[in-house]
Amino acid sequence: MHGLIFADIEGIAGIWDLNDTDRCKDLYTKEIQVYIDALIENGVEKITVCDAHDEGDMILDSVVSKNVRLISNSKNLSFVGEQYDFALLVGLHGMEGSTTIRAVHLNFIKSLTKGSFFRKSKNCLCIST
Repeated sequence: MHGLIFADIEGIAGIWDLNDTDRCKDLYTKEIQVYIDALIENGVEKITVCDAHDEGDMILDSVVSKNVRLISNSKNLSFVGEQYDFALLVGLHGMEGSTTIRAVHLNFIKSLTKGSFFRKSKNCLCIST
């Protein structure tokens, strides 16, 4: 089974000051690691993590293992030759004062549900704290 974790930092628990880079990286990486651990414990053999925040350099390489691949920036996420059994959409957010999810995230979600990126079904779970 192959899972995709598509994550953005602003929706991660405890993040409120993006200027505190070290703290943000630590919290972001720890939360993503929780999802990775849970997926592996439940039989997922392959996980692709996409850090969709700006340049994609906020999730630390410590999450990478033989089962986990880290992709920096959603622009580098290719669906050519890749199929997923499900996707976790983590930390996606709206602009300040907005009542909806950011257009860039919404367009990504729409592309997931329209494409042939999923093997059997189009399973997405959006997690925002």
